[in-house]
Amino acid sequence: MEVHYSSLKHIEISPRHFLHAAEGGITQTPAMKVGSALHALVLEGISPKIMPRLHKSWKDETAKARGWEGGKESYIAWLGAGNNPDDFITVEEAERVHLMAVSVREQLEEIPPFEAESSWGRVLRGVACGGKSDILTVNGAVWDVKTYGQGWITDYALMLASKKNFWPEQLVMYEMGHGLEPTDKHGNIVVESQAPYCARILRYSPERLDQARTRVERWIDAAGVVLRDGDKSGPNEFVAGPDFVGGHDAADEPNFDSIPIEEG
Repeated sequence: MEVHYSSLKHIEISPRHFLHAAEGGITQTPAMKVGSALHALVLEGISPKIMPRLHKSWKDETAKARGWEGGKESYIAWLGAGNNPDDFITVEEAERVHLMAVSVREQLEEIPPFEAESSWGRVLRGVACGGKSDILTVNGAVWDVKTYGQGWITDYALMLASKKNFWPEQLVMYEMGHGLEPTDKHGNIVVESQAPYCARILRYSPERLDQARTRVERWIDAAGVVLRDGDKSGPNEFVAGPDFVGGHDAADEPNFDSIPIEEG
C-alpha cells in the first residue's frame, strides 16, 4: 500500500482512521471538488467540468442532480452516456472557481507555476509513500493553493480549530518525497471561498516547518508500524492543554504576508 498525505495525516487521530482513509474511505465533499477544480485551473489551465442546471420542474432530492437543465429523462440519458456526477461541479461553483483562480494568479503573476511530476513515489523511513503533484515548486520551495472562508484573515485560531491545521506538514512531505533540501521558504496561497475571493500568502516560520518535519517523520513511523502489525485501534484518551487550539499551540501562529512571492 502506498501512503499518501491525505491518508497519512489521519494517523494523528488513530490507526483505524488512517487505515480507513488509506483504503479509500475518504468521501469527496463539494468543497473538496471545488478545491480540486481550482488546482486544475491554476496549475494546468484545465477548466472544471460543469454539470448543467436542473430544470425546476423535476424535483429530484439528490444533491448530485442539482444543476441539471434538462428533465429527468435527459438526466438519465446523460448518466447512461458514462458521466459521473461526482466528477462535475455546478455552474455556480464553477463561477466561484474562476473568480478564485484570478486572485491566485495575481499572487503568482511574477512566477510561472509548474508541476514537478504528474505523481511521485518514494520510500520514506521504510514506508512506500507517494502523492499527486498538485503542488508547485519554485526555486526549491514548495507552495500549495488552499481555499478558506473569510474568517482566516482575522481569526487564525478559527483556522486552526478547523481541519485546515496541517498545511505545512503537506508541504514538507512533498519536500521529503522529492528529496529537496530543507528550506524555510515553503508556504501556501490561501484564497477565500466566498466573495470577494481575495488571496493572500501564508508563510511559516523555520520553527513551524521543523515542527512539521518532525511530525511527518513520526506519522510515517507510526504508519509503518500499523501496516506491519495490522493495528486497528481507535482513538484513546486525549488531554488538551490551555493553549491547545485545533492541533497546535496558539503560539505557532505563522506570518501572513500579502507581498508577492519573491524569486530566489
